[in-house]
Amino acid sequence: MSILPIQTQAFLLYGSGSVVGDVTLNLSSFKDIDGNNIAMQGTVMTGTIEPNSGSSEEQISFTGVTQNANGTATLTGVSSVSWGSPYTVTSGLVKSHAGNTTFVLSDTAYLYSQYAALGNTQTFTGTDTFSISPIIPTVSSSQTTQAASVGYVNAVSISGAAKASNTVFGITELTVAAATASVPLAVGDNDPRMAYVTASESLALAAVGQGNIDNTNYYVSQRGAQIGSESYALTTGASNAYAIALSPVPAGYVAGERIYFKAHAASGTSPTINKNGIGAKSLYKQITTGTTPLTIGDIGTNQMCVAEYDGGAYQLLSPIAKTSLTNVPIYNCGSTSKDAADSSTTQNIAHGLGKVPAFIRVKCVTNIATSPGGVYSAESTYNGTTQANNSVYVTGNFGTTADGTFTLNTSGTSGTQRGSITFDSTNIIIVWTKTNSPTGVYQILWEAISPTS
Repeated sequence: MSILPIQTQAFLLYGSGSVVGDVTLNLSSFKDIDGNNIAMQGTVMTGTIEPNSGSSEEQISFTGVTQNANGTATLTGVSSVSWGSPYTVTSGLVKSHAGNTTFVLSDTAYLYSQYAALGNTQTFTGTDTFSISPIIPTVSSSQTTQAASVGYVNAVSISGAAKASNTVFGITELTVAAATASVPLAVGDNDPRMAYVTASESLALAAVGQGNIDNTNYYVSQRGAQIGSESYALTTGASNAYAIALSPVPAGYVAGERIYFKAHAASGTSPTINKNGIGAKSLYKQITTGTTPLTIGDIGTNQMCVAEYDGGAYQLLSPIAKTSLTNVPIYNCGSTSKDAADSSTTQNIAHGLGKVPAFIRVKCVTNIATSPGGVYSAESTYNGTTQANNSVYVTGNFGTTADGTFTLNTSGTSGTQRGSITFDSTNIIIVWTKTNSPTGVYQILWEAISPTS
């Protein structure tokens, strides 16, 4: 708060005056002795309404002045101030005042309370700037509450202190220029910890025996190397976007650098690894034709891994996780028979795979004893979508007939059993349709294959 006194004549309240609680005060005019509009002087001004009028008199402060176009003026931020200490300031007027009553800018008790008095104990809440320094008496060691000049303090700190000893702080001399000029260190010349230590070696001392290694250490302690925190961490993140946090934080990626990590999850498709959030790099494996991205399951859950950066990606040096034997193909086969004289029926052949096959093959063979004799063979393959069939009849004089269907025919003329094949997780299913009166017993050979167990 700043208060700048000003001397003026008395003023009159405008219009009907003011009432209790008003925070503005309207004046008929607000000009100085020379007739110039008065602006705010400092941040707070003080005055008195109805001076010398007994109980109607009121001491106020205000924080703004508005000069109106009609020649009147409005005081804003008006507060009522109590007559004595502690000079309580209350927002708004606490008394009503009629129009045309007197208002004067005055040196109120409140205004005087804002100035320091030499005879009083004073608390300064503001900052005072002086163009000249105050005169400070000569300082002696017995004067504990007296101010000292900057020159005196500087002289004592630079040259007035005693020389240091084993038990007393004081002035000491550096043997060589400090490595960091702003932070010089003084060390006894017989301190064995500092004897013959080079600048590079001194940078490593913070790690000796502590196991903490940072990027200013040129030498690694044995314990620090054993901990391995600068190159090993447990991964986090997604299975195709691993993340590790090494300590200290590395500056970047360098060809030939190795990292060691324990995978928290099995790898997904084309996984990456991000070191301390400085950028994701692909994980590759070496195969006979070069490098290729890792894929699902190449890294197993909780697998300990080693990877080396080749300048563009990390190559996995540790073994690839073993492929489960449950992912190898399974196969089964067998034989049964079919009586051609049976009525139209469904024949179920249990394949034993325990799951739906991807491919089956069924072959029926018989020897036809009646003249002229021969062999009949019918064969079908089926992959669950497409079925391919063929039936061949070979006569005794080596004539052959192929009808392109999966059909059993004992003589080529007496009748047939035609089979339509499907399968499920338990059986190979042949739906037989009988035509006329075929005879004979046919031997059936079957095979079933699934690509995974």
